[in-house]
Amino acid sequence: MEKLTSEEISSKTIIYTILKAAMPVAEMIVSIIAMAVISKVFKDGFNIIGAAIWLVITVVAAFAIDFLVGYKFRAAHAAAVMDAVTVGMISEDMQSTANELVQFRFPSCNEYLGYRLKVVGALGQLQKKVNTFAEHRMNHPVFGKLISFAQTFIGMALSFTYDLILAYTFWRDGKPLHTSASDALAIYYYRWTSIVDGIIKVALMLMGIVAAAFFVVFAFTAPVFTQSFGSILAGGLMAAGCGVFAARAVKVFFESSYMIKCMPAYLEEAKYLELNDEEYGVVCRASSKFRKIYAIAAREPKDAPAPAAAQNRNE
Repeated sequence: MEKLTSEEISSKTIIYTILKAAMPVAEMIVSIIAMAVISKVFKDGFNIIGAAIWLVITVVAAFAIDFLVGYKFRAAHAAAVMDAVTVGMISEDMQSTANELVQFRFPSCNEYLGYRLKVVGALGQLQKKVNTFAEHRMNHPVFGKLISFAQTFIGMALSFTYDLILAYTFWRDGKPLHTSASDALAIYYYRWTSIVDGIIKVALMLMGIVAAAFFVVFAFTAPVFTQSFGSILAGGLMAAGCGVFAARAVKVFFESSYMIKCMPAYLEEAKYLELNDEEYGVVCRASSKFRKIYAIAAREPKDAPAPAAAQNRNE
């Protein structure tokens, strides 16, 4: 069977990318409404108290939307892309198949949130090691120091690698959750050079695009919001908030594209790579958070029942 190209998968799963990008837009709308209400309450002068109230409302609303609604779109997208790569086609019931996989692995948003916090924490520590390896390979001390300084931002830029880990847990849904997570993280750690081509270049490119989106939106909206809310502080904060939300929406399209490009290489590595206890030990020493996931995996039963959608993938 002829494999689908990255472009074909992107076009056929574009609905998920749009839905994921809609989340920061929805959060931005809530934030604007909150600022409008707070500005009227503080009509005698928007101050630091009003700013604090707005910030709390914005952060809480963003968190709620992301993890009560948005997680389903992100997880379903990873599941749909994984299915397209492994089966070689996208079925007409793509959304129901993806939803079945998500519901099987994460019956509630709390279970997904617990999984995400553990995996992202471990991935961040492992990514830091990866960045260090990349610095050594570049053999350029000045640029290496700059990369070291920017490691936090690089980790944020490469957040699409989390979707690869997530996709593996759907692909190997016959394995317990933490067992598949530890396997997926270890595979990425050992094979990152084959999975993400030009990892530092990708990170720097995304950081540039996100920064440009933020400053363009900030520059255009600051005067508008300042006039609308009658306060430089309120206008500046709201413009900055809109810049952040716009940058996140742009980031969704970029990282979705790279997730789809990297998925075939990742799953190909995962299909053939077998790690022994000593190699898992190396990863445990590289990340204390991975070590915790690995410890939980050791206590899990060896097999877990898989949903019906798994029949054609795990052969």
